[in-house]
Amino acid sequence: MGPSRKKTYPCHVNKQIAYFNDTLYCELDIYGNGEKYETPDGLNSVNLKVMYFYRPSRSGPWAGLTYSDNAVGWYCVYEGGPGAPGRISKEKADSIIRLWRIKN
Repeated sequence: MGPSRKKTYPCHVNKQIAYFNDTLYCELDIYGNGEKYETPDGLNSVNLKVMYFYRPSRSGPWAGLTYSDNAVGWYCVYEGGPGAPGRISKEKADSIIRLWRIKN
């Protein structure tokens, strides 16, 4: 494996695909813009989580990502510090990705 490269922000940070009980459960993409914000627990990164649940979110291990919702389909969360909107629409998530000039 070669040397790791430092990420250039904004960018697509991570993709995860989850199977649960041998069935496709969820896909998760995380995008970041490189900004940080402070909380009582320490420094956190501004990020956007775009998830697609193929089955109800409470039926698998990532239920905590949807808070108290039992999501099926698109579920998007903007984490940008205190006062950030939290859950947002897929359309709003797409507009953030365009604003950050991240290619899909």
